[in-house]
Amino acid sequence: MQELFQELLKDPEIFTIDGSVNLFLLPEKEGYSCELSIGPDALEWYTTIKNKHSGQVVYSNWVDYLGYDDTPENQLIEQKVSDIKTFVSDWKAVTQVRLITKSVFFGVIKTKYFELNLNGHWTRF
Repeated sequence: MQELFQELLKDPEIFTIDGSVNLFLLPEKEGYSCELSIGPDALEWYTTIKNKHSGQVVYSNWVDYLGYDDTPENQLIEQKVSDIKTFVSDWKAVTQVRLITKSVFFGVIKTKYFELNLNGHWTRF
Protein backbone atom coordinates (compact mmCIF):
# COMPACT_ATOMS: atom_id res chain seq x y z
CA MET A 1 0.00 0.00 0.00
CA GLN A 2 2.87 2.35 0.71
CA GLU A 3 3.95 2.20 -2.94
CA LEU A 4 0.46 3.28 -4.01
CA PHE A 5 0.47 6.16 -1.52
CA GLN A 6 3.88 7.31 -2.79
CA GLU A 7 2.71 7.09 -6.41
CA LEU A 8 -0.34 9.23 -5.64
CA LEU A 9 1.75 11.75 -3.71
CA LYS A 10 4.08 12.18 -6.71
CA ASP A 11 1.18 13.07 -9.04
CA PRO A 12 1.09 16.89 -9.41
CA GLU A 13 -2.71 16.82 -9.96
CA ILE A 14 -3.44 15.00 -6.69
CA PHE A 15 -3.24 16.61 -3.26
CA THR A 16 -3.39 15.29 0.25
CA ILE A 17 -6.06 16.61 2.57
CA ASP A 18 -4.80 18.01 5.88
CA GLY A 19 -1.42 16.36 5.33
CA SER A 20 -2.93 12.88 5.55
CA VAL A 21 -1.12 10.01 3.89
CA ASN A 22 -4.32 8.20 2.95
CA LEU A 23 -6.82 10.97 2.13
CA PHE A 24 -6.42 12.47 -1.36
CA LEU A 25 -8.14 15.17 -3.40
CA LEU A 26 -8.37 14.35 -7.10
CA PRO A 27 -8.61 17.00 -9.84
CA GLU A 28 -11.87 18.95 -10.04
CA LYS A 29 -14.26 17.91 -12.81
CA GLU A 30 -17.13 20.18 -13.92
CA GLY A 31 -17.63 21.71 -10.50
CA TYR A 32 -17.22 18.46 -8.57
CA SER A 33 -14.38 17.54 -6.28
CA CYS A 34 -13.52 13.93 -5.49
CA GLU A 35 -11.95 12.81 -2.24
CA LEU A 36 -10.34 9.39 -2.11
CA SER A 37 -9.82 7.72 1.27
CA ILE A 38 -7.70 4.58 1.30
CA GLY A 39 -7.50 2.18 4.22
CA PRO A 40 -4.08 0.72 5.06
CA ASP A 41 -4.98 -2.91 4.32
CA ALA A 42 -7.34 -4.94 2.15
CA LEU A 43 -10.52 -3.79 3.84
CA GLU A 44 -11.81 -0.87 1.78
CA TRP A 45 -11.51 2.47 0.04
CA TYR A 46 -13.99 5.31 -0.23
CA THR A 47 -14.86 8.08 -2.64
CA THR A 48 -16.75 11.21 -1.70
CA ILE A 49 -17.87 13.59 -4.43
CA LYS A 50 -18.80 17.12 -3.44
CA ASN A 51 -20.25 20.14 -5.16
CA LYS A 52 -17.12 22.28 -5.37
CA HIS A 53 -19.01 25.53 -4.80
CA SER A 54 -21.28 24.55 -1.90
CA GLY A 55 -19.11 21.83 -0.36
CA GLN A 56 -22.20 19.61 -0.15
CA VAL A 57 -21.61 15.87 -0.50
CA VAL A 58 -23.60 14.79 -3.55
CA TYR A 59 -22.39 11.20 -3.76
CA SER A 60 -20.29 8.74 -1.80
CA ASN A 61 -19.42 5.12 -2.30
CA TRP A 62 -17.01 2.50 -1.03
CA VAL A 63 -15.45 -0.72 -2.19
CA ASP A 64 -14.49 -3.48 0.22
CA TYR A 65 -12.73 -6.75 -0.39
CA LEU A 66 -12.19 -8.75 2.78
CA GLY A 67 -14.43 -11.53 4.03
CA TYR A 68 -16.36 -12.58 0.94
CA ASP A 69 -14.39 -15.75 0.31
CA ASP A 70 -11.08 -17.34 1.23
CA THR A 71 -8.95 -15.25 -1.13
CA PRO A 72 -5.62 -14.50 0.59
CA GLU A 73 -5.29 -10.95 1.87
CA ASN A 74 -2.21 -10.21 -0.26
CA GLN A 75 -4.25 -10.95 -3.42
CA LEU A 76 -7.04 -8.72 -2.16
CA ILE A 77 -4.57 -5.91 -1.58
CA GLU A 78 -3.24 -6.33 -5.14
CA GLN A 79 -6.81 -6.14 -6.48
CA LYS A 80 -7.52 -3.08 -4.35
CA VAL A 81 -4.39 -1.30 -5.61
CA SER A 82 -5.30 -2.13 -9.21
CA ASP A 83 -8.87 -0.89 -8.74
CA ILE A 84 -7.71 2.37 -7.16
CA LYS A 85 -5.20 3.02 -9.94
CA THR A 86 -7.91 2.40 -12.54
CA PHE A 87 -10.35 4.71 -10.76
CA VAL A 88 -7.78 7.53 -10.43
CA SER A 89 -6.75 7.14 -14.06
CA ASP A 90 -10.38 7.15 -15.20
CA TRP A 91 -11.28 10.18 -13.05
CA LYS A 92 -8.35 12.15 -14.44
CA ALA A 93 -9.24 11.18 -18.03
CA VAL A 94 -12.97 11.97 -17.98
CA THR A 95 -14.24 14.80 -20.11
CA GLN A 96 -17.66 15.01 -18.44
CA VAL A 97 -19.33 13.81 -15.26
CA ARG A 98 -22.99 13.69 -14.38
CA LEU A 99 -25.00 12.87 -11.29
CA ILE A 100 -28.02 10.67 -11.96
CA THR A 101 -30.96 10.44 -9.55
CA LYS A 102 -33.42 7.61 -10.14
CA SER A 103 -36.56 6.60 -8.35
CA VAL A 104 -36.77 2.92 -7.48
CA PHE A 105 -39.20 0.72 -5.60
CA PHE A 106 -42.38 2.35 -6.90
CA GLY A 107 -40.85 5.82 -6.64
CA VAL A 108 -40.50 5.61 -2.86
CA ILE A 109 -36.72 5.41 -2.76
CA LYS A 110 -34.33 7.63 -4.69
CA THR A 111 -30.88 6.41 -5.58
CA LYS A 112 -27.95 8.41 -6.92
CA TYR A 113 -24.94 7.42 -8.93
CA PHE A 114 -22.26 9.12 -10.98
CA GLU A 115 -21.48 8.54 -14.61
CA LEU A 116 -18.12 9.36 -16.17
CA ASN A 117 -17.68 10.10 -19.86
CA LEU A 118 -14.58 8.21 -20.96
CA ASN A 119 -13.68 8.49 -24.63
CA GLY A 120 -17.23 9.37 -25.59
CA HIS A 121 -18.85 6.55 -23.60
CA TRP A 122 -20.81 7.07 -20.39
CA THR A 123 -19.71 4.64 -17.70
CA ARG A 124 -21.46 4.20 -14.37
CA PHE A 125 -19.22 4.77 -11.39
